Amino acid sequence: KMATKDEISDVYKVFSKNGNVDASMIGTLVRALGKNPLQKDVEGWIKELGGPSKSISVDDVTKYYKKNSPKPRDQERDMREAFKVLDMQGKGFINEAELRQILCSLGEPLTAEEFNLLMSKCEMDDEGTIMYDQFVDIAAWESFS
Repeated sequence: KMATKDEISDVYKVFSKNGNVDASMIGTLVRALGKNPLQKDVEGWIKELGGPSKSISVDDVTKYYKKNSPKPRDQERDMREAFKVLDMQGKGFINEAELRQILCSLGEPLTAEEFNLLMSKCEMDDEGTIMYDQFVDIAAWESFS
């Protein structure tokens, strides 16, 4: 479901300081409205808007909200499917070192610090493996909260 004009306006007001919102906040506002744009897209939007300290309007937020960005639920589903492909034995586990290699080097890579933060919330067994469903739950919760 797409956000209404009133919902977009309400989110704008929540993040405004003295009635203004800086362009650097565009990703946060779009995410607060239920989408999850890639960071590289957000960086491009900030440039298009005139730089991080440029003031933006509700219309600007609406424009970028309407762009095609993944929804968190879709990304969560895609992550689970990707882990199933990597799980050759179908047991629901992935090796921490393999996960680190994938998440810190492919796609929109995590920093070592971001990866370590996520891993600190996961239970790892003596063999260095984690349940990937638990990891997806934690990663999704961390990303969208």
